[in-house]
This record gives sequence, structure tokens and C-alpha cells, in this order.
Amino acid sequence: EQSRDEGTTKWFSGCVALSVEPADSEWLSELNCFIRKNCIQAFSATKQDVLKTSKRGRIVLDQVGIRCKFCVHRPLKDKAVAAVSYPTSMAGIYESVKRWQRVHLPACM
Repeated sequence: EQSRDEGTTKWFSGCVALSVEPADSEWLSELNCFIRKNCIQAFSATKQDVLKTSKRGRIVLDQVGIRCKFCVHRPLKDKAVAAVSYPTSMAGIYESVKRWQRVHLPACM
């Protein structure tokens, strides 16, 4: 986890749990809070992420993504579907977590 300063913009580089405590518990179910705190990471896309996973240029350097913390170190070809996503909005984060829970988790474990 580090931040880099490029001009006047500071960029975060690394990963953190997706949970935002205590606000999450006001808006999300207990299960969603558990998943965000213990199972999913928010991260900033690296050059390698962009090269390996970008489809039609949709992912850019430092774009925020979410990923399964249990298979983060597995090669791309060994990850179950929906292990990583790059939501394009705040609402997309909620939908990506729900998709991770429905599609990825059963295939990952």
C-alpha cells in the first residue's frame, strides 16, 4: 500500500479490504458486510493487470477493481470466473460483489 504523487493528483497503489466500517452495516446485510471485510479486496490496476485483462481498452492504469482475496495469487488461467472485476460506478461495486457471491464463490471454494 503506497501512494504516488503525480503532479497534484495522489494515486493509491496496492490493495485494501472493500469494507467501509461502520457505514457498511447501516446499508448492507450482515453477509455483505462479512464478504466485503473478509473475502474481497479493492485494488488499483497495475500495468500487468491492464496488459493481461483489459478487453478493448476498458481497464486503465490505477483503475479501481475488486478481486477475490482467496485466489489473488493464482495465475489468471486458474482463477474461477468473476474473480476480478472493474466496476465503472459506485453502484457497480455493489453489483460486482453480488455477482462475486453468486458466480465466483461457489466455483472458487
